Amino acid sequence: MNKFSNFFAEIFIIFAFVNITLKIKMINSQNKCAIIGYGSWATAIVKILTENKIHVKWHILNPDVKLSVETEGRNCKYLRDVDLDTTFIESSDDINQVVEGTSIVILAMPSAFIKKGMEPLTIPISDKLVISAVKGIVPDEYIPITDYVMSHY
Repeated sequence: MNKFSNFFAEIFIIFAFVNITLKIKMINSQNKCAIIGYGSWATAIVKILTENKIHVKWHILNPDVKLSVETEGRNCKYLRDVDLDTTFIESSDDINQVVEGTSIVILAMPSAFIKKGMEPLTIPISDKLVISAVKGIVPDEYIPITDYVMSHY
């Protein structure tokens, strides 16, 4: 990738983060949010939500990450130096348990894993506000994440 492409990629990432941050600011503390994903992007979103006293149900598949969040208030794999307020975090490896009882679902995982990550979901999310923080499109289908989620869940 040349410098020109890198510049636009960085601008896109900054724009996407600002857009997600603005949507998060519209969420009030009465709402519970489900976060699907446990990487850097998801961790940053959890940090913003919990700093704003918003209760988060966090879908974490990696047992080491789940344990470190619960016991140390940190994601041991991504953004390791970020302290998380665990009083507002409930973590689970069960996507249905995470989504149940929430009014907002934030998808924050690599687009390559969206199908496999969402596959176990049996609870309908059509009545929830779904925010996609996923970068990219659904592999093999070449459609936006929101189109895929709306048509399958």
